[in-house]
Amino acid sequence: MHATQSTLPPGPAPAIADLSLIRSPETRAGRKALDRGDWPAVRKFCLQRLTRDDSDAFAHRYLGTALAALGDLEQAREAFDQALAVYPNDPVVLVNGADLAARQMDHDRAYELSKRATVAAPSIVKGWVILLSACYLTGRHEEAIEAAATVLAMPMDNKSRQVATNNLAINLRDLGRMDEAMAAVREAIRLDPTWTVPYMNQLLFMLSMPDVTAMDMKQVAREFAMQSEDPYKASWPRFENHNADPHRRLRVGFLSPDFNAHSVMYFVEGLLPHLDRNQFEVVALYLQSADHLVTQRVRRHCDEFHALNGLDDGTLFERLKALDIDILIDLAGHTAASGLGAMARKPAPVQATWLGFPATTGLTAIDWRLTDSC
Repeated sequence: MHATQSTLPPGPAPAIADLSLIRSPETRAGRKALDRGDWPAVRKFCLQRLTRDDSDAFAHRYLGTALAALGDLEQAREAFDQALAVYPNDPVVLVNGADLAARQMDHDRAYELSKRATVAAPSIVKGWVILLSACYLTGRHEEAIEAAATVLAMPMDNKSRQVATNNLAINLRDLGRMDEAMAAVREAIRLDPTWTVPYMNQLLFMLSMPDVTAMDMKQVAREFAMQSEDPYKASWPRFENHNADPHRRLRVGFLSPDFNAHSVMYFVEGLLPHLDRNQFEVVALYLQSADHLVTQRVRRHCDEFHALNGLDDGTLFERLKALDIDILIDLAGHTAASGLGAMARKPAPVQATWLGFPATTGLTAIDWRLTDSC
């Protein structure tokens, strides 16, 4: 797993304006459902179209996207496989298929499909943005920088420009071009200061820069907190009704995207089975989908294991709060797929951070940092 965070633009790929099928009255209802994000209606429309015509272009473009939005990822992938068999060079099929592959963490497929999309339709920005992310996650950093030079010269909406700039920054960082990486990530922040991912990447970059001081790190961490925490402080749970029985076992939750083949587990895996079960219930809160041998061992080491991947900060906060955790321990800090955005909303009465990030989170919602005596 990469420590920095690549990101994808939201929503399905745009339709190509000059294709007659988009202007066709037969597709107007599907287009309206797509535009308003009514995914059950899109799925129904596409299935009806394919029943009448198994080569219907609109249906092949958007059935997979609708299925993915409704959580049926395996059928979504099958739908894109069928679409690609019929329309192997259709740019919208390629972009939407690449988007699904990226969200399923099939980075090689995301790279292949997005690369083909940029050749088939160089004007579709989303294809380039997905390619930037896929290049990063497959180690094609030089290619990503070339792709960024192309896409950032194109007209696009502000969010796509921000995502592309963030993804350029992380590719520059992996090539050791730190000054350029910092300039790019700061530009991503400037484009929209409310988006927290570039702050987290900037903090990771700063760990590699010898002239950066602890106070520099604190300042950027507080800027992150201003966006992720300050808007929610007034509505933090107060926990007045939290179970105060001094004789019950405490529920200790470990929140991490790294219960898999990750270096964090060299330190954590041995701890989990040795926590005193007379005093603690051990709850693993997993923020990824990869089911590694280490993941299977973690399941056996814990009293409860919850897969919480793919949730936005607000939904993750609600899920964590519902689990009634007494002590919630973050194991990732400012690294990819961490749960800091949810912890900023204070889902547990006591919160701590440990191990995954060697500096402050910037969050006052984090009560403790576990460290050694050095």
